[in-house]
Amino acid sequence: MSEQEKVVDSSDEAARRLAAVLPDEAIDNLLADAESSGTPVDGVHGLLNRLTSRVLERALETEMTDHLGYEPGDPAGRGSGNSRNGRSAKTVATTAGPVNVTVPRDRNSTFAPQIVPKHSRRVGAIEDIILSLYARGLSTREIEAHLKEIYDINTSPALISKITDVVVDEITLWQNRPVDEVYPIVYVDAIRIRVRDRGSVTLKSAHLVVGVDVDGLKDVLGIWIAAEEGAKFWAHVLTQLRNRGLRDVLILCCDGLTGLPDAARSVFDKVTVQTCVVHVIRNTMRFISYGDRKKVATAMRHIYTAPGVAAAEIALKEFEQNFGQQYPGAIEVWKNAWNEFIPFLDYPAELRRIVYTTNLIESINYQLRKITKTRGHFPDDDAAMKLLFLGIRNISRKRGGASGTGTHGWKKALNLTGPDAWTPVHYPGAVVDPDTGQLISDAHVAEVPFTAFGSKAKKHQVTARLIVRRVRDRAKTDELFPVWRHHPFFTDNTEPTADADITHRAHAIIETVFADLIDGPLAHLPSGRFAANAAWATCAAMTHNLLRAAGTLTSPRHAVARGATLRRQIVTVPARLARPQRRRVLHLPTHWPWAQQWTRLWNHVLATGPPAAAA
Repeated sequence: MSEQEKVVDSSDEAARRLAAVLPDEAIDNLLADAESSGTPVDGVHGLLNRLTSRVLERALETEMTDHLGYEPGDPAGRGSGNSRNGRSAKTVATTAGPVNVTVPRDRNSTFAPQIVPKHSRRVGAIEDIILSLYARGLSTREIEAHLKEIYDINTSPALISKITDVVVDEITLWQNRPVDEVYPIVYVDAIRIRVRDRGSVTLKSAHLVVGVDVDGLKDVLGIWIAAEEGAKFWAHVLTQLRNRGLRDVLILCCDGLTGLPDAARSVFDKVTVQTCVVHVIRNTMRFISYGDRKKVATAMRHIYTAPGVAAAEIALKEFEQNFGQQYPGAIEVWKNAWNEFIPFLDYPAELRRIVYTTNLIESINYQLRKITKTRGHFPDDDAAMKLLFLGIRNISRKRGGASGTGTHGWKKALNLTGPDAWTPVHYPGAVVDPDTGQLISDAHVAEVPFTAFGSKAKKHQVTARLIVRRVRDRAKTDELFPVWRHHPFFTDNTEPTADADITHRAHAIIETVFADLIDGPLAHLPSGRFAANAAWATCAAMTHNLLRAAGTLTSPRHAVARGATLRRQIVTVPARLARPQRRRVLHLPTHWPWAQQWTRLWNHVLATGPPAAAA
């Protein structure tokens, strides 16, 4: 059953329950009473508005009862330390229009209603509607007019901008979230936007980085806005991705971005930089007259469909002989892009179809241009980032699921490794699965020959081994055929494939610990004295063990998270300790995504208790 069908079934069930509680006769009585008293059905003082008010007030009273633990007038509340303390009137905006409600209060001021939050004047789907309209490119003034026309709600551009600011923290978390260790293919492209900077409107580029994981699923890894690009800028972007957990990229597809190839090779020394073949063809066609385009396109086809580099060089020479004198600019395009083009010729046909073009990321850019072209310019980089993030989130929701985020032809490329190539391997000690956090002891491995720096001279080429480990997906039960998850890695280890995988797993475990320590307390040593540094390293190891223990007690996801993630999500949390009524109360952030996990950690620690004294 699809998600849409589930929503429909849920709505039908809710309608049946409402009909049972509120039959037609009751509705007829309400309508007759409204007609006799002159009360309109809709409007600010209409029947629907009053019904909405009563439903909200009843829901608030139920929340208060749940908070106090007893009904109004119940003797059980005597001596409980808290009680009801009147009501506060407020007007809130809903999809039924402005509604007047009275919100109950408690004597200790600890009641935090959910349906009508404190200090909020909007309930229901109003904020979601504003975010949805903003993500589709409507300006704040257009949203203001829409809400007034459809819902009779008075807002302002400043208020709408403030509502959309709720995603600022979400953007920060999204831009710094951990990513996979390996992406076989990463695409990089940019769209041009106008941003006000230092009193003048400047043309900037919003660079998108999209990774394709080992299952062929697309993931937007981040957005970076800059007026200029170069090796220094791209080194900063790629270093950020590396600090977020990215350790290896096989193929980087881009379109002539200045400084990116050199920066990519400096951060990921074995990466293959592949230019977009379609963009090379388009740039060539800019120099060709309309009458010659068909025959030039046919001649170019022999270059990019060549079986290897030697055949492509021959095809390029023929292309230059036939069209070089008439169109020298077209020949120059191919020569300038040649070093980043020829890695394409080492791939089989199935893989060529995937890296042939950056259309995978350009389809995302097309959707983003639709919502940015309606803006003359953005007031600052943060405003541009806010709209781009909401646009990407909207695209992800519309294209959710494996069919929407998959990469065309990925499965066919993955099947280049036949079923007979897999060798079973058994680990001497169970290891943690990087995806699920479960312990695994058995897997299968296969090897594919790989030559790094294939576009360089023979003396600079490095022959390495691409080993892929596959593990049964335990989450899939009663499957008709085995479901596997794949984890690739590069190595120059000369051991047999199975032994090389076991060695790699052992190294990966300790390297993960080293990475966590270097990313945290061991980023520097405090002294030139050996004894001080040794004490510092001991404290760092103890801190690491305590942090890993806290992650294990928090949630399965945090049990395998990196130390930086645990510190950001669980440890470095703004909080305030208060003592109302001589009781200690720890106040945590209201909209905190990991409140439930932190509470689980808190409860586990309290349940453990202090260590027992030695006998």
